[in-house]
Amino acid sequence: MSKRSLYIWVFVFFACIYSFFSIGHYGGDGYEDYLTAESLVLDGNTALYDRPDDPDELEYKTGAGIKGKDGRIYSSGRKLGVPILIAPLYGAGHLVSYVFKQAPHDHITMMFASFYNPLVTAAGVLLVLMISIHLGFKRRLLVVVAFLYGLTTMTMVYTRTGFADPTLVVFLLLTAYFLITYSKNPRMVYLAWASLSMVYCVLTKVNGLIFLPCFIVYLMWVSWEKGQTVSERLKPVLFFVILTSLLTACALKLESMTFGGISSLDRARAAGGAIRILEADHFLKGVYYYLFSPGKGFLIYNITLIPAFFAVKKIFKLRNKEAILFFLIFIVNLVFYAKSFRRGSLFSWGPRYLLPSVPFMSFLVGYFLEDAKSVFKKTVMWLLSLTGFAIMLPCMMVNQSKFYFFVVEKLKLDEYLINFIPDLSPIKGAWSMLISRLAYDLGGAELPFVFDPDYRLVGDPVTYLMEGYNYLDLWSLKVIQLAPAFGPYVNAVLGILILSAFVALYKIYRNRDAVFACEAPKEDRYVKRIRP
Repeated sequence: MSKRSLYIWVFVFFACIYSFFSIGHYGGDGYEDYLTAESLVLDGNTALYDRPDDPDELEYKTGAGIKGKDGRIYSSGRKLGVPILIAPLYGAGHLVSYVFKQAPHDHITMMFASFYNPLVTAAGVLLVLMISIHLGFKRRLLVVVAFLYGLTTMTMVYTRTGFADPTLVVFLLLTAYFLITYSKNPRMVYLAWASLSMVYCVLTKVNGLIFLPCFIVYLMWVSWEKGQTVSERLKPVLFFVILTSLLTACALKLESMTFGGISSLDRARAAGGAIRILEADHFLKGVYYYLFSPGKGFLIYNITLIPAFFAVKKIFKLRNKEAILFFLIFIVNLVFYAKSFRRGSLFSWGPRYLLPSVPFMSFLVGYFLEDAKSVFKKTVMWLLSLTGFAIMLPCMMVNQSKFYFFVVEKLKLDEYLINFIPDLSPIKGAWSMLISRLAYDLGGAELPFVFDPDYRLVGDPVTYLMEGYNYLDLWSLKVIQLAPAFGPYVNAVLGILILSAFVALYKIYRNRDAVFACEAPKEDRYVKRIRP
């Protein structure tokens, strides 16, 4: 199998799987990106609420956004990265709405836009594969790392959201890919592409800037090894830093001009955030929250990545600069959000703010698997992978955020308690919603949710039915409920997705031993990992 064929089939497989389980609607933070994309397509601007007479406007558009200096309402995120990429999907839905006039216009456009994160996440899996090739992983391990990342980590669940984080992940991976490519083939064009990718991270989420120092450190290391003089060593670093700085300044200026004179990184906001982080005294609390808590623990919601930490000692000993870059990204990501800890991302699955670390820690799992010769290590890896997949599985069918509403509305508890009471773990909640739904559909009797954390403190167990929270939330079911006449079309699309996924998986499996052509170039494949 050629490199290009492998790329195509891996992307097709994940795009089909993710699209099959797409949720079909938007909510939360991502909803304003959808509204901005709508304005870009229909009005040629980013202002919201400038079409008040549109009969297809959805009711819950009210209240979104902030007021710009020009008096108009804009997305509170003030970011262009995701809306620009969603716009073509919105436009496609807009055209389709002229054909299927039985369904409301906004329901069609929103459904089309909801396929954005499935597609962009599939692109992220493809980039993981491409980077793995440059890292020189063994034949079958290339695909294994990509599948572990795409099917057993919290990445899979975020295909069903409207959050911007999957887009940030893709452009961070692109930045890493071009810099690693530069380390193998030192052409300045790769640095330019890396710079552009880094700037798009800022256009997606301004916090993406926290990863820039990691890439600069890596590039300095590469330049130090390749350059013979001080000038040769500084030239690529200065080129990357200066170009990235100039393009970032231009991007922020464009952002301000586009969103009515307001920017996501004005001086007051940046200074206030820096002061808050520096003066924060809850670092240990933040580390617990993002690493170990039952509600947001990175090691729980990405249990497959635990072996990555057992590879850290070796990669530092071998001075593997790529692996150290990956671990540095994780540390910077964790420390920044542990220091800036707030009760944010409560209604998202796991530690959403640490999603950028997931693909890079997956590479460290690859280094672990390279040396996993014993049956014990391989068995543990299989068990962790199956557990990781099982943790994510119910969230691909139910709307996991509804469990938080269940905790607040039915149990009358603060949703923040999910981080301290294992009985309120969203993992348990998601499985409870799915099982109770299936029990009701198959047997007519719904299973109650039992809340019994400690009988000595709470008293008798509390049980509530999850009716109204445990419905199956899939785009296909929504379309059929909205317009039953579309059932045959929906079934045809689902059939095509399933068939395409099986064909892609067969192609990948059949040629699993023919990945020689996809390994790193011969001159890079045997790079010494121990400096003489």
